[in-house]
Amino acid sequence: MEALRNEILSRPELAEVNAVKSGRVYVMSSYLSYGTDYPVLLLYWSKWLHPDLFRDMNPDEIHREYLSMFSETNYSPENGEIFVYLGEEGS
Repeated sequence: MEALRNEILSRPELAEVNAVKSGRVYVMSSYLSYGTDYPVLLLYWSKWLHPDLFRDMNPDEIHREYLSMFSETNYSPENGEIFVYLGEEGS
């Protein structure tokens, strides 16, 4: 995800796009864009698009709780498993 984000940030045709200029380019796994995980994606988008309105919300924490309650996965970002990537400044 880091390589993809860096590639997007380095595209000359996107150099004048506000999100690229400000570094607010986020990469997400397609895993979140369908099925029962979709509400989790909405939490991430809400936080990314309106950080001041959702400053007390932690989408990653909610996502981990969701996975532990409703999924058979052993999600472990410590082992490199991630669903979203914000870049170093947003991690």
